[in-house]
Amino acid sequence: MMVVFEVFLRPAQDADKLFTEATLKETNAVVMTLPEAEKLIQGVKADSKGREQRFVTVAKRDAPWIQRALETSPMVSGFSMHDVD
Repeated sequence: MMVVFEVFLRPAQDADKLFTEATLKETNAVVMTLPEAEKLIQGVKADSKGREQRFVTVAKRDAPWIQRALETSPMVSGFSMHDVD
């Protein structure tokens, strides 16, 4: 089972610095833009408020690690988490 995080970034943030290289390596998380996510994940949509967003896929076992990173990141204005089979 996978988890998809829909992440909303604060203005003028470098999305490439959302996670450390160590976090990405340990969790095998994949960070995608909307066009990339549309190719792989059914039902993703652009944010109705026009905020910059990223989609992060990760195995369910590593979701708490990613969630903690998002909760403590000053780059993130909000996020939602979705379980995917």
